[in-house]
Amino acid sequence: MIAPLPRPPAIASAGEYEQWLAENPAPDLQAFVRQHGDWRRLPPNEWASFTTQQQERIKANGSYRAVTPAEWAIWDQRMADWQARRRLRSGSAP
Repeated sequence: MIAPLPRPPAIASAGEYEQWLAENPAPDLQAFVRQHGDWRRLPPNEWASFTTQQQERIKANGSYRAVTPAEWAIWDQRMADWQARRRLRSGSAP
């Protein structure tokens, strides 16, 4: 006789997930770029290639181009940590 397969974990309702998400928000990429993507890191010739309107937006929001590889590694780790918590709460961790 073959043993039955284990039951999958119960799927949380949408409301439960929304509550968990409110208590455990995903990392905010826009905030990260604003913090680490300082426009003053951009090479002068690259900065000069933007229009005045683009420069104002970049000053307010940061630039992906100005984020260093080491800082992107920090972002990747933050996102991996959050994804692991999300998987653990749903019971679907690898």
